[in-house]
Amino acid sequence: MSVITDWTPEKARAFGADNLAFEHGLHERPMFDDEGLARLLDLYPRDQLGVFTMGEDPKAWTTWRKGAAGNLTGDQLLDAAQSGRIWLNLRHTNDYVPEYAALGDEIFAEKEAQVPGLRTFKRDLGMLISSANAQVFYHLDVPLVSLWQLRGQKRVWVYPVADPYVGELDLEKIVLRETAEQFAFDPEWDKGAAVYDLTPGKMVTWRQNAPHRIE
Repeated sequence: MSVITDWTPEKARAFGADNLAFEHGLHERPMFDDEGLARLLDLYPRDQLGVFTMGEDPKAWTTWRKGAAGNLTGDQLLDAAQSGRIWLNLRHTNDYVPEYAALGDEIFAEKEAQVPGLRTFKRDLGMLISSANAQVFYHLDVPLVSLWQLRGQKRVWVYPVADPYVGELDLEKIVLRETAEQFAFDPEWDKGAAVYDLTPGKMVTWRQNAPHRIE
């Protein structure tokens, strides 16, 4: 059974080049209930776990603050995400947790089978566990990204890879790691964004290097 439930030839051809919305069934798997997420947080290397909080103004990306989980259990971290204003970033779960390694193989194999000519490498199956009121500031990712909603709701704004959203020089510096992936944001740019409301069972992917933000 496919992970993504609404592949079409048109979506397969446009994958990686356009903004696309998909439906999936991952949210129905027990590994993503409270017990499963707490277990993941206990198994994941604590020194690799990113813990962040932030301000409320979407322009104030410098309010992004890094914290530490200390000796909190997976249950306690999950409680903190449910009651606070934090963002837990678990990069490369497929390198550390066998269940997620199998899931990563399943997802990437399906993408390669569906998308003509696609070959994936440096596979990073990240998990983001966030408070309902947490946000991710305006930024771009160099790798191609797909964002799968498993619990709760988030809104994603995706912007064109063009001026004024990101200039060629800014993009070059980010790709070369000469500057941060986060940079100045003008709320007026929302008028040119594609907006996606993500609920469990929704996935969105966008053109590589497209700036985006999440609330």
